[in-house]
Amino acid sequence: MDELRSRNILEQPLIKQKSKVSLSAYSFLFSEIVQYSLTNSSKDLPFTQILSGMGVEIGNRILDYLTVREKITTRFTNIVSLLTFISTTVWKYLFNHHCLLLKERDDNKEYMLNDREFQITKYISMPKELQYMSCGSFIGGIVQGILTSAKFNVTVSAHDVVDESNRKSLTILVQAIK
Repeated sequence: MDELRSRNILEQPLIKQKSKVSLSAYSFLFSEIVQYSLTNSSKDLPFTQILSGMGVEIGNRILDYLTVREKITTRFTNIVSLLTFISTTVWKYLFNHHCLLLKERDDNKEYMLNDREFQITKYISMPKELQYMSCGSFIGGIVQGILTSAKFNVTVSAHDVVDESNRKSLTILVQAIK
């Protein structure tokens, strides 16, 4: 312990261990983001677009941060390798579990990320007139921010999907633009 205190700030490691954030704190922060987006939405700027815009700002920064943290020295030149990085490393960093990179269609370059254990939208209740809108647009914005900061021209949309066992999951559809 005294050894750590005697170190100069220049001798301390740059990459620190990840600190844990409780689900309740994370959910509270996300609910405040949703409330802010709801109060500032209008016909010209819809709710999902505000959420997505916030996510894009985070996604622009998170790719640089995680490539330095994970010591990745090569640039992502293939969209599949970057989506694999997102579904494993980024998802593990943000949500403490992995998501599935579901399918890829070669003819029109569509990819899907699916998360069946998505927890932060679990405690969000939307007004009845906005039930069709997905709070997952924030996460879709993060994915879009990562992909656009890596210079991939894509459109990203988030969808809440209910499977046959009545479980909700978040599906993020990524479409590459030619």
